[in-house]
Amino acid sequence: MSRNEMLKVISRLQKQTEIIDFKMPIKQTGDIKKYLKFYGLPSEEKKYHFGNVYVDSYLIKVQMFEPQNSREENVVLLLHGYLDHVGILSDTIHFLTKAGYKVVTFDWPGHGLSSGETAEINDFGEYERVYELVVNEISKQLNTIPNIVAHSTGAAVVISDLLKSTQTEYKSIILIAPLIRSNLWTITKVGYYFMKPLVKRVKRVVRQSSADQHFIDFLKKDPFQPSLVPLKWLKALIDWNDQVHSLNEKGQRVLVLQGVEDGTVDWRYNCQFIARLFYNSQIILYDEGKHHLLNEIDGIRLNVYEKIVRELNKQLYENYKINNE
Repeated sequence: MSRNEMLKVISRLQKQTEIIDFKMPIKQTGDIKKYLKFYGLPSEEKKYHFGNVYVDSYLIKVQMFEPQNSREENVVLLLHGYLDHVGILSDTIHFLTKAGYKVVTFDWPGHGLSSGETAEINDFGEYERVYELVVNEISKQLNTIPNIVAHSTGAAVVISDLLKSTQTEYKSIILIAPLIRSNLWTITKVGYYFMKPLVKRVKRVVRQSSADQHFIDFLKKDPFQPSLVPLKWLKALIDWNDQVHSLNEKGQRVLVLQGVEDGTVDWRYNCQFIARLFYNSQIILYDEGKHHLLNEIDGIRLNVYEKIVRELNKQLYENYKINNE
């Protein structure tokens, strides 16, 4: 399918207004089938749910991929990072569903199929509100608290929620290349204040975020990839940093998987920050891993997947022991 044809499919899907129903799979339309095929997402062999969660002024497109005969409590909420979308996580969704987990995932505001100005946000509180309402919808409809697997900006939202929340009952929290500060943080901040009076958007610098060249080549032709980055988003990240550094530590266990060759985030600072505020955290480093660890070359990606499913199964076993004592 050509890029222009896919853009027409995307436009029609973005206009759909039905509410997500996690109990009732949808009948796949022609546009849904084209979307799933273009991004290599699971289709016929899985029950597929598609719909919206309304969050303030945003229409958030939510999807669930459900294996046959999966257990009710085996739910993973999978969160993408900035400038990405659900389709980028296709390989991860395939892996998790084959491991027996229902995968709920959505596009952040201004990303993918969700509404909002492209790649923009007023403040990170809007991301947090979306996350909170999707988690609540999962809890209400599926009667369970999901496991969380979150990449980059998605991980930042989870970190913020964990530090602010008084809730203590969580399942597995797995953070992939989490964002606190972006790479070259001081230079980035100085650059923002210099450019702010002059422009509203800057040209996006596309980094070699994975050693998998097939993935990088696909990104270059992905219809969802923006060519410009709004300074408004960078201001929101700077403001959020000021807020998150004022929060207190938590005993919640988090597993962090981080590539040492990540040029997108300031991974050394970010890992130290997480280790300090989540004193039960475990951090695993990948010497040759870049930012898109979930889309790295096979040797790295499969090891990342192994660590994810081991953590999920470990927590599932712990919950089983508690419930049967």
